Amino acid sequence: MLITNFFGFATSTTSLLFFLFPAVAVGLNGPSAEFKVPIRESISFTQKVLLSLLLCTMLYVLFTITQYWYSDFLFAKGRNYEEEQNFQEARQALTSAISLNTNEPLYRNELAQVISQEAISLSELGRNDEAINLAQEAITESKKSIALSPRNLLLLRNLSSMLIRLSIIDINYINEAKNTMLAETEYSPTDAKLFYNLGLAYARVGQIDSAILTLEKTIFLKDNYRDARLALALLYINSGRKVEAENQLRYILEHINPDDALAQQELHELTGK
Repeated sequence: MLITNFFGFATSTTSLLFFLFPAVAVGLNGPSAEFKVPIRESISFTQKVLLSLLLCTMLYVLFTITQYWYSDFLFAKGRNYEEEQNFQEARQALTSAISLNTNEPLYRNELAQVISQEAISLSELGRNDEAINLAQEAITESKKSIALSPRNLLLLRNLSSMLIRLSIIDINYINEAKNTMLAETEYSPTDAKLFYNLGLAYARVGQIDSAILTLEKTIFLKDNYRDARLALALLYINSGRKVEAENQLRYILEHINPDDALAQQELHELTGK
């Protein structure tokens, strides 16, 4: 049993048998004097103190485990409400989860996503002032989650994606999204999708030269990245670099997808063929 647990992996069955076999062996041997424990009529003061400490420790551990479980239960409940787009209930459940476990970055990240979606919904209803306030609250929560786990790329990526979504409320969030993605590149220098999104962010704020350089790096990292080559071709066209744009469009049609309708249309408009 020891060999199975060490070289294999412990399952509930092997763990149960590991403790059950000695009990069966003792039971088959019958009562034995060496297993009898002498009973004291009273316990000493030291024993009482130790038992009290043990009881308090057990109660504290049980309380902590229960609190951890319940916070995770509320987190799952909040995510379910989020999927149903019941943002008020989701926000309440996630806030309660955070109050029970303040050091869990995923809880704050999820709360930030919920608040951002609520902000976008209010913006679509024309309630811009409320939407802006909620957007700021969402960004604050997301940054708190990153502060708890600064090297977690998922949290940084979620913040940049959220800022891009919130740019429909305030276009200035694109600049903040761009800065966040730049921070991501320090930890993930070969992520082609990250550089693609960064290139689009540069383009949206009017930094065309930086956008072109970033998209060129994107296709260097992943030469069959269709969306990056198409975006680069469009930027080349807008910059008057028609030959380079034509090369990108032809690459898509010759090496990635010969039936790409959008690339065909752009090439036809560019060359007249």
